[in-house]
Amino acid sequence: MNVSLRFGFRYDRFNDTIGWVNSFQLFAFIFNAIVFHPTMLFILYRSRKIMNRGIYWGYVTTEISGFFYDMCFALLRVYAVPPFSAFYCEGLLCRIGLPKQLLVVRFSASY
Repeated sequence: MNVSLRFGFRYDRFNDTIGWVNSFQLFAFIFNAIVFHPTMLFILYRSRKIMNRGIYWGYVTTEISGFFYDMCFALLRVYAVPPFSAFYCEGLLCRIGLPKQLLVVRFSASY
């Protein structure tokens, strides 16, 4: 008996879930960009009078940097391939078929 079948992994069914994962990543990015980060900034704005000024600005900059990190990770999602001097791109901008020269410029701007 095959080990993967004995433990019930069923590798042949994993290929069907890749489309769901890509859709979930897109919707998670849209949810974070439109709902989550603006809600957190609104809550911080409402409670700015009861917070210390330094703590308030620390939370605001953390939330804004989290928003930009989500943008870079969702649009580009660049992975370094360790033994080689190469990058692998899996984000939205890479999947729509932009020219490689434009993507290299975006890589350098995001890192």
